Amino acid sequence: MKARELYSKHFISAIEKNAGKIDNPIYVLYGDMSILDLGQYQGWVIDNDTFASTGGEEVFTKDWFARLFISLQTSTTASILSYAQYSYVIHQLSKDFFQSRVIVIKDNLRRVFPLQASTYITDTQEDDTNATEIPVYQVDQFKSRDSYYYIAKTPEDDLGKYSVNAFTGTQDLQICGVIPPGGELLDPFADDNEIDILLDQIISGKEKTPAFYIKLYEKQPQEKRVKDLLRHLNAFLNPLKKSIVLVIEESLTEDFTPSDELNALLQEYWGSGATFRSITLYKNPSLSAETINISQGKVVQTVIDEYENVRAGRTFRDIFLTAPTGAGKSLLFQLPAFYISKKGDITIVISPLIALMKDQVNAIHTQRGFSKAAYLNSEISLLDRDRIIEQCQEGQIDVLYMAPELLMSYDIRHFIGDRRIGLMVIDEAHLITTWGRDFRVDYWYLGNRIRNIRKYSEHSFPMIAVTATAVYGGEKNDMVFDTAEESLMMHSPHYFIGRVKRDDIEFIISNYPSKAKDFDKHKLEQTTKTVLGINKLGFKTLVYAPYTSHVLKLSTLINHDEDISVSYYGTLDALSKEQSEKQFRANDKNVMVCTKAFGMGVDIPDIQVVYHHAPSGLLPDYIQEIGRAARKTDIRGYAALNYSERDQKYSKQLYGMSALRLWQIKAVLKKIHDTYQNNGHKRNMLLSVDDFAFAFENDGDDIDQKVKTALMMIEKDYLIKYQFNVVLARPKQLFTKVYSKVSAADMKVMQRNYPGTFEILFHDKDGSKIILLDLNELWTKYFNDKAFPVIKKRYFDRKLIADCDLRPRYKLTYTFEDKDKTISAITDFFDTLSVFLADTYGRYFEKDTLRAALKKKYDDKTAKQLANFILSTYSDDKKSHFLQEKAGVPKQYRVSVNSYGASFSDSLKKLGELINSNDKKKAVRFKSKDDSVPFVRLGHLIEILDLGSFEMRGGDNPMIFIRVNSPERVRKDCFNKNYENILYDKTKDKHEISSELMNHFFTRHFTNEERWDFIEDFFLGSSLDELISKYPGKDPKSIDLLEELSKKPIQKMDINEHADVAHGKMTYPPRSGTYTFKDHLTIGEETRTIKGWIEEDSLSLHQLAKDHTVYLDAVVYTRLMAAIEKDHPEYYIRLLALRKMIKIPGYKEPAMAEVVMKENPVKFYKWWAAHRDEVYIPMKDKVWLFDFVEKKEKGLLKKQDKKFIETLTKK
Repeated sequence: MKARELYSKHFISAIEKNAGKIDNPIYVLYGDMSILDLGQYQGWVIDNDTFASTGGEEVFTKDWFARLFISLQTSTTASILSYAQYSYVIHQLSKDFFQSRVIVIKDNLRRVFPLQASTYITDTQEDDTNATEIPVYQVDQFKSRDSYYYIAKTPEDDLGKYSVNAFTGTQDLQICGVIPPGGELLDPFADDNEIDILLDQIISGKEKTPAFYIKLYEKQPQEKRVKDLLRHLNAFLNPLKKSIVLVIEESLTEDFTPSDELNALLQEYWGSGATFRSITLYKNPSLSAETINISQGKVVQTVIDEYENVRAGRTFRDIFLTAPTGAGKSLLFQLPAFYISKKGDITIVISPLIALMKDQVNAIHTQRGFSKAAYLNSEISLLDRDRIIEQCQEGQIDVLYMAPELLMSYDIRHFIGDRRIGLMVIDEAHLITTWGRDFRVDYWYLGNRIRNIRKYSEHSFPMIAVTATAVYGGEKNDMVFDTAEESLMMHSPHYFIGRVKRDDIEFIISNYPSKAKDFDKHKLEQTTKTVLGINKLGFKTLVYAPYTSHVLKLSTLINHDEDISVSYYGTLDALSKEQSEKQFRANDKNVMVCTKAFGMGVDIPDIQVVYHHAPSGLLPDYIQEIGRAARKTDIRGYAALNYSERDQKYSKQLYGMSALRLWQIKAVLKKIHDTYQNNGHKRNMLLSVDDFAFAFENDGDDIDQKVKTALMMIEKDYLIKYQFNVVLARPKQLFTKVYSKVSAADMKVMQRNYPGTFEILFHDKDGSKIILLDLNELWTKYFNDKAFPVIKKRYFDRKLIADCDLRPRYKLTYTFEDKDKTISAITDFFDTLSVFLADTYGRYFEKDTLRAALKKKYDDKTAKQLANFILSTYSDDKKSHFLQEKAGVPKQYRVSVNSYGASFSDSLKKLGELINSNDKKKAVRFKSKDDSVPFVRLGHLIEILDLGSFEMRGGDNPMIFIRVNSPERVRKDCFNKNYENILYDKTKDKHEISSELMNHFFTRHFTNEERWDFIEDFFLGSSLDELISKYPGKDPKSIDLLEELSKKPIQKMDINEHADVAHGKMTYPPRSGTYTFKDHLTIGEETRTIKGWIEEDSLSLHQLAKDHTVYLDAVVYTRLMAAIEKDHPEYYIRLLALRKMIKIPGYKEPAMAEVVMKENPVKFYKWWAAHRDEVYIPMKDKVWLFDFVEKKEKGLLKKQDKKFIETLTKK
């Protein structure tokens, strides 16, 4: 029997089984009508002409409905309609009208059906916003394997009186151990569409393969729906002599020898003597905790092999890796990226932290000698971003790092043009399923985004997701499969799961019953005493605290008598963060007090003790945090904790602060429903975050994240319940108001044909107008047959309105401190640069050479920014630029065209245009993208030289795209008092289970081996009940942490071991006596005279002298401090702190700030509040001063200082 015949037979059988249940029944068939042959029942089809149509309102018109309605009303026998036909019947009527006569017969094997090419909407987008007002029974359309498909809405349960499945037979699946050569591997647990498309290929006769293979992982949470589907599908395939076969997960093996080519690649970038290290992974984590040591090269080769599979047009798989400590995870994706670069393709790395991106790209440049790597993030200028994007498109950049938000915001072609993606890397992938304060909603949307890039852009590439620790399997706590299959939708990934156990970390945990009335105060005193004791023993210690307020209080208490610790938390300024990390890394300070902000991407190898003021997250968070200890192989680490059950309150409070409430999710859903109702029942809509603000009024500044998370929870909940997007939201915010230049003639067209869609901002001399165009209004009123992103694209392509040329403009806004000073300073800058370029003409120079020349006139920070600005602005292959860039590490530059004088003159002329505006403090210009370039350069230069501010905007009023695919389901849930959200419940359950697990783990007494066994079983998917049953533990035990630690060896890296570490420690030759200007000194790998260090890098010299008692001659020291004051004013101010001399009313001569503060605290505070940048007040002095002022003169304390005090006193 042919597949089409078999398919039709099942529908006929369902009709016959349900005959006689209802008088004059209407059979609504949900399936592929184009292949149905209903035989003797074909005469019941009301309208054969449209029965198999996949069209919309152009087919199912009002006239069509009128004819069909009469036929249904007058029919005395059974009637048959397609689901498409009936959808348009109830689109005109209430579904209740015919409900009592309807029997729905469903193709329960799939929800994706073939689409007639003539009804395919071609304006597809990568972000799922492609569908304009597509047919009401469709959710989406796409193209695959040269065929067109649509995703159908699943019929609602109450669509008819009866709803039955066409395919009811089941057959168990065969099981095999290995996929035979050429066997096709499917992954329905990650992507249902795969089964749907396969079924269509079988029915159409295009697929001849007899067996299809599905990987089975014993610990993977498997939906009953998917398992039932596979058994139904297998029963359908059996008469066709085809079958679905389960493949048992295979174990890893050690048998790998890297090829000569792979070894050569490693040594090219990691050094001539480099070899692949062994990494410890679980052999088969579904079966046991048995581990195996495999070569890094095996993982690298797997990635390369999958890339080659793509190139050869073969089926490929993705890679999921949890990297154990010491695995060298960067190598595991960077080496394949270098290989891919040689083939001419590009690797994109998604990374969550700006600092992490910068460090990795810098390491690729300096340590690997690979110059074709760059990063894009919010810190770089628009000009630099455009330059990097252009280099990517032209093949000059082959490894591109970016934040997830950036990938979400643009078509992939915006970054890479027509190039081919070779590999997509998701770094720190645990963020996808880390619920709570660390959750990044954009990370969850990555899966959809990458799937759509593969689907719509027809890019094929393997993906590798990398993380440190993640729970493998289990119904409640799983992270691995949730991340890989559910969120990232990876293609049948290879799983490399790193060993969780750390033999080099020992737990030292004491339990105590806390009966103290003031628990928080007692806890602070306890931690302070413990940390001081640990420091006295000599251990390098990382102290984690739940809140920033804890960090501030602990730092003050710990440093009360002696300055022994540094601190680190999320809102700390970048310079202080860098200084804290540098001092801690170099052993200048033995204690780091921090929140979990100090963790991701940080690798300090000689931390011995990780002490928790109190655990602040889930068990995976705790394990990741203690994993910062003993990174160096010959060091032993200790996880220390004084634990009371009351410690749980902090993690519960943190969860409460970050968690959504069910009523908030429902409020977001109702807002979507109300907008649909009030917007002419249009399924596509644009809403701003502010539209939902009413539901999050008490949630502080985190509304944007909360709204996006609520939308994500709504979308995923519906996807689980109904297998299609009832609601679809995309987090990228689209500007709906844009700036445009319109001629006088075109202005008349706009006023006549499109009133109410624009506002005139500016009248140009030539009669043209600058308008603020409301694309949302234009779309809603005049172009609602297209998707909004299509409207926006056509606008920027200048093709939106045929008889009107709307010319896009950017709004450039400049604010000047002093216009005369601005002209003088920028003229001076161009003169200085001209002198340097003339001096170096004809020879290459490096960035550091330029920076050193600029430092003679500007402070270090400004010189660094100016050097970056000059090299990014004036060095590329455009004819207008005069610097030639020479590839290499470091890069070199030289003047290639003697045209810089003309370029500088042109810039000064344009500056004159800005300065001569009527407003003394402000200038606004509207420029096209090309015309804006020199004006943008001036804007950046004005900001670097601290002459004013600059802003460039492409539009206003950012909005989120939302589509409602099943308004009826949304309406029901809005008014359902018992509304439930599966994802919300799952998240809540996960936290409650973790809380119980944490309490058991910390309140019961275990041996060190038992604790690690407990953790390993947890990470390998054991449930709460299984863990508590297997590890009951003994009664709580109170021990003296300091006494236990005093028995342990202290192991520190010496100063020279740190030289190879990022932010490396400065080194110097042992020497007694005093240094003079002529003496030589080595810091790191550079040797200079003392005079040379003062002129070139005064900061490094000062830090060395301060931290390691290098004695400097008095004259030398005076010159050094003058250089520090000039080159590093922020550092200088922090260095002097309250010892700085200040001029203050009431004092005849300059007085030391500390003296004034002690003599007259209120007077000093009033002065300091207006001169904050002039004096740095250490934390303990600031606490004392603010407290004194608040008590002495109520209401004087500034709002920000009150907030500081409140943070300290916060429970």
